[in-house]
Amino acid sequence: MNCSNCNCDLATADCIQCSKCSKLFHIACSSIVCLTGSILKSRCSSWLYTICEGARLGVRKSPARARNLIIFNAPEPDGNNENDISLIKSVFHVLTPNIAPAIVSRLGQKTSKPRPLKVTLHEPSDIFIILKNKHKLRTSPIYGSIRISPDRTIMQRNQLRDIMGKIEERKAAGESNLVMKFVK
Repeated sequence: MNCSNCNCDLATADCIQCSKCSKLFHIACSSIVCLTGSILKSRCSSWLYTICEGARLGVRKSPARARNLIIFNAPEPDGNNENDISLIKSVFHVLTPNIAPAIVSRLGQKTSKPRPLKVTLHEPSDIFIILKNKHKLRTSPIYGSIRISPDRTIMQRNQLRDIMGKIEERKAAGESNLVMKFVK
């Protein structure tokens, strides 16, 4: 057996299998620390190699998606799109005064709950500034219920949902100090 990353021979003691594509990797080639690798092997937990072909297809962002944000729990007025634009401008002014939205639109069909807003910005770098400062909304009395997230692919949303479900199951089973860590 050879490592799918470096093509060297694998020893069963130092290999781990991707849960998505079932390829084998050295723990050192997997970009995870040895302690975590040992825990993964002993608990038979799932692990996804981020560079494998199966994962890359759904995780790659398109250039258009790189400029988008999704905003949840924003009140939906009965008016037109102009009300949404002014709301987003005022929310962004709380976060950082020099960023303005390029395009604002509601997602999905109108229901009793407010629909998410898809906001397209002028520059992809503006996304990072907004996401870095989104914690300021939690202390705002007006916009405290509004949540901001990047525009994720369907595969990313499904993986995040699965991971959150597994964390909740493990917490219900009595484990504590579980943290989800986003790696760049």
